[in-house]
Order: sequence, then C-alpha cells, then structure tokens
Amino acid sequence: MSEAAPWSAVRDRVNPYGFVAFTVDPGTHPGGRTSMAVTYYAVNGPYGQVEPIDTFTLERTRNDGT
Repeated sequence: MSEAAPWSAVRDRVNPYGFVAFTVDPGTHPGGRTSMAVTYYAVNGPYGQVEPIDTFTLERTRNDGT
C-alpha cells in the first residue's frame, strides 16, 4: 500500500539543514491502532545546535486485524 506524501519534498529556507526522527508504536493487538510520531529538527549555528521545529503524529488501524 502506498500513500501520497506531498510534504516529503518541502524546502525550509529558514532552516535549510535538518533531519527527521520517527518513533513508532506498533499497537498492542491485531486490528488495533498504530502510530508514528514525527519530529523535524533543524541544525543551526556554527556548532550544529539541534532545535525541534515541527512535530506531528500519523495514526491508522493496523492491517493484521481479523
């Protein structure tokens, strides 16, 4: 299964260098909810300080339900 991800190619002109961290919660039972927390960190300054810029959570029903 694939999903559209128009946000994956957005440029941040204020914070041109950064990375994204993902935290996955697979859920507790078949057919339950699963989620992925996403945080974008900017790398700024002469010493590479890391600053969280944006965070959101993606959630959906697991595919292994009965």
